[in-house]
Amino acid sequence: MYKSEILFWLVVCIYEIWYIKHNYIRFNKDRRYFKYMAVILIMHVFACLYIGLSLGFVKSPYSHEFGKVLKNIFVEIVPIIGIELTRVIFLTRYKNNKLAIITITLILMLVEVKYDTLLDVWSSKEKLFEYIFGYILSIISYGIINTYLTMKCSVTITLIIRIIMKLSVLLSPVLINVNWFAIGSFSLIESTIIYVILRYADAKHSEGIVKIKKSKYEKFSYASTIILCVTLVCFMLGFFKYEAITILSNSMTPVFNKSDVVIYKKLSEEEKQNIPIDTIILYTSENQNIMHRVVNKVNEDGQIKYQTKGDSNNICDTKFVEISQIKGMYVFHIKYAGILSVWLYEIFNNEIEI
Repeated sequence: MYKSEILFWLVVCIYEIWYIKHNYIRFNKDRRYFKYMAVILIMHVFACLYIGLSLGFVKSPYSHEFGKVLKNIFVEIVPIIGIELTRVIFLTRYKNNKLAIITITLILMLVEVKYDTLLDVWSSKEKLFEYIFGYILSIISYGIINTYLTMKCSVTITLIIRIIMKLSVLLSPVLINVNWFAIGSFSLIESTIIYVILRYADAKHSEGIVKIKKSKYEKFSYASTIILCVTLVCFMLGFFKYEAITILSNSMTPVFNKSDVVIYKKLSEEEKQNIPIDTIILYTSENQNIMHRVVNKVNEDGQIKYQTKGDSNNICDTKFVEISQIKGMYVFHIKYAGILSVWLYEIFNNEIEI
């Protein structure tokens, strides 16, 4: 981040602290929400740890020399403080104006976008799509939940959560090894879970003893939602034996079509060696996922290879599929479940080959 930006946010923070003090803005100090803040942070830490243990870790790009650590903390934390103080000032002033709240949230989202990175990927539609889904979606998800946190709980809680999450990234020697899809999905689901936790806290504390007697059903509902969200994120990150993929062409019509979501089973090395003819497999070729039917199997110098063909194609695929390319085999599909994904993909890509 440029020195001018840091100086700007430092001036903003100083002014906002002065403004808050002289305009007698009081933060919500309701301590009942702090235990839920602890739950959110513990949930976040364990989720990151579990994902890291499952998908692996990579070396942190941040330096851990003492001086540079202090510099990184200053550079990353000052804008967070400035953004959240700005949020609470405007939400306090316009707390009854829904349009103003939405506008403030959108503006603060735009402030957090890294426009230099956006410009770097602008020329590549594929990279732009990945940036929007992976990082812009994260900004949107967390931006909405931060506004909700500030309004329902306190800017203090919002700041503590954001700062601790950021420090965990800055101070950790390793980071979880996830791609853009996992980042966008994780942020969306984590934000949903935080919302559910806060809704439960709000219902429990604000509606009295009579309502709490009825809240057994609400507890079940909230718990079910959290379990469903956790299961969904684990499924999308590939923790289970089965995964999903959206079909981007009609090469396997009529079995499944473009925009269908296919559930496939991951195969062990032994299973890859013994795939029967007529099985539909998922494999990679030139950085693309392809799902075609096995029509022939050969053994070349002890190396098993498969010949494949799309059901609606007139000829077989020219290249044989090696064991190392195979990811899984078709199980079933859900019609039209991937329409939105295909539509977004085609906006950013002129050519699609599967």
